[in-house]
Amino acid sequence: MKMERQHKRVKKVLFSALLIASLIIFTVWLAGRFATLKIDWSFVIPTASLIGGTVPIVWSILNWINDKFEEKDSKIKDELTAKQDEIEQLQADYQVLSEKVLEMRKEVGIFRRILYKIEARLEVKGEQCSGEIASLLRTHCRK
Repeated sequence: MKMERQHKRVKKVLFSALLIASLIIFTVWLAGRFATLKIDWSFVIPTASLIGGTVPIVWSILNWINDKFEEKDSKIKDELTAKQDEIEQLQADYQVLSEKVLEMRKEVGIFRRILYKIEARLEVKGEQCSGEIASLLRTHCRK
């Protein structure tokens, strides 16, 4: 955005400078035409034609610079769009994963309740929990 404004400003300044130079030469030519000044036309006419020939060249250079800025701008916009699409995809993936985590938490809660009930039944019956199953039950029930 800032580069575009600078580019437009430079374009306006160069065009204004060319216009002012052309007006000065035209004024000198008019002064020489209608006044008693003796003007060396061998200097004025080539200068005017040089400025007249330079304007299209400068204009084409400015258009080329403008095209380069537009290419860069479109490239940046494409990259930005790609990043935004990537962010949207990541947000959708996050939402799906969040829902799966909630489901898993519910399932873990259900299993925990089942383990509490199993442990309670074993204790009520007075049976001793032994071995790996008992230790697993105790560790899972306390988490």
